[in-house]
Amino acid sequence: MERTLSGILTKHSASEDIFLTNPVTRDSISFHQFFLESKNISQFIHDYGAKKGDRIAIYMENGIEIATIFFGITYAGQVTVPVNFSYKSKEIRYLLEDAGVKYILTTKKIFTEKENILREAFFRGQSDPTIYQYQIKESGQRDIVLIILSAQETEQDGAADEAVKPLIDRQHNEAAPKHNDPVLPTEDDLALILYTSGTTGNPKGVMLTHKNLIAETDNITKAHRLTSQDVVLGVLPLFHINGLVITLITPLAAGCEIIMPPKFSASNYWKWVEEYKVTWLNAVPTIYSILLAKEQDPDIDTSHLRFARSASSSLPAAVLEEFEARYHIPMIESYGISEGASQITSNPLPPQKTKTGSVGLAYGNEVQIMDDLENILPPRETGEIVVRGDNIALGYLNKPKETAEAFRNGWYHTGDMGYLDEEGYLFINGRKKELINRAGEKFSPREIDEVLYQLPQVELAAAVGVPNPLYNEEVVAYLKLREGQSLTEEEVIEFCKSRLADFKAPKEIFFTDDFPKGPSGKIQRLKFVSRYEEEHQSSF
Repeated sequence: MERTLSGILTKHSASEDIFLTNPVTRDSISFHQFFLESKNISQFIHDYGAKKGDRIAIYMENGIEIATIFFGITYAGQVTVPVNFSYKSKEIRYLLEDAGVKYILTTKKIFTEKENILREAFFRGQSDPTIYQYQIKESGQRDIVLIILSAQETEQDGAADEAVKPLIDRQHNEAAPKHNDPVLPTEDDLALILYTSGTTGNPKGVMLTHKNLIAETDNITKAHRLTSQDVVLGVLPLFHINGLVITLITPLAAGCEIIMPPKFSASNYWKWVEEYKVTWLNAVPTIYSILLAKEQDPDIDTSHLRFARSASSSLPAAVLEEFEARYHIPMIESYGISEGASQITSNPLPPQKTKTGSVGLAYGNEVQIMDDLENILPPRETGEIVVRGDNIALGYLNKPKETAEAFRNGWYHTGDMGYLDEEGYLFINGRKKELINRAGEKFSPREIDEVLYQLPQVELAAAVGVPNPLYNEEVVAYLKLREGQSLTEEEVIEFCKSRLADFKAPKEIFFTDDFPKGPSGKIQRLKFVSRYEEEHQSSF
């Protein structure tokens, strides 16, 4: 049982140490309470008909509720389908239908705030779903709403005729039907269907097993040398693979404490670090850029920090160097993918060698570089990054063609381009689809980003290739400046020309505060291309 999520839930179940704290509400839960509440939720949904393998969606902000619900679902072999909290009804409906979701779990607060969006999303030509509320009486604070979409299996006592059933005390609930005890999952059972951000086309549902997720916790714990003495500040959403695996599942497996606000707050970030004596950070480059754009409070104590971890998109060298100079801790860049249950490689902690511009060494994975004919390339030669290991997903739900294309001959083909050096450190050049092709010269937009981030006025930057009738594609860049800073288009272009070959230097600069980002905060470069095309249609 230990190689399942049920197993790691029980691993520290006797401990009364604090496991998870919401620093906004000041609500905390111990490892022991977390175990009991997760099991109670598991029994609750089981009593209302959830069977092993049923798909159950989670729709809520970060906090204790979503954490207990995730482990409550997976404890007895149901499959979690996290829903991006910012999704609108049409997007939610696609996920529900694609995954075959039977139940949705949310909180009373969110259900009240977003009832119209939810009702529109889950009305699928049938009568309104059955809705129940469940209150954890021990705390009196966590109200959970269960929405049952498969009403034909669960109607009883006129339940379907009522909009919302009264609060149910789990310990004294006679209304719920009684079933046999839940059946615990095995390591090969599906645990999670996590949808990619879908920058092109509909999102793909990545199918991850208990084995995939547990193997990944081992990899992360080893790479970052996590112990029960560690405290992580987790601000990334749990509907994304980074937040879910790096700052929930792995800390539980390692016995770490988690500080988890509902969302990122730049004004409170360092206060939380100091108050809770955080030992490691997990965020994305855009968050670190935002933090660096703020004035540093010289009185904030960060002496207990061991390292900061950056992943989900490439970390500009200028951001890394400024962060390390300001906070005097190592910035560890890692590389992860949803299909690999998050982390694939990571720069090691000191005294091992960290290489700026690299995403580090493989931990628990085998990483190679292949050409278009699937030949493995030698060090320093650029090709597609391919991966294999126990953490690699089964494939994409309901998408056999896409699965066959990406999961080939035992390797997952990432679509990322890069190379390995002689010591096995991985360097990423960018996505195949994002490479710029200007008059036959192909290069990565990351090269240009690195130069743009050297401008101290820049908070966020993204270079892209846009259609051009003469050169096939031309380089343009989008910039967000730090508050109170200014730059002209001419200044930026001249700065780039002094550091890049002429064909790589941007020909136009657009200043904007509207940077499209994915669920993890990763800048969605291709959406800038679409924006440019919409605004310059007459030019093509």
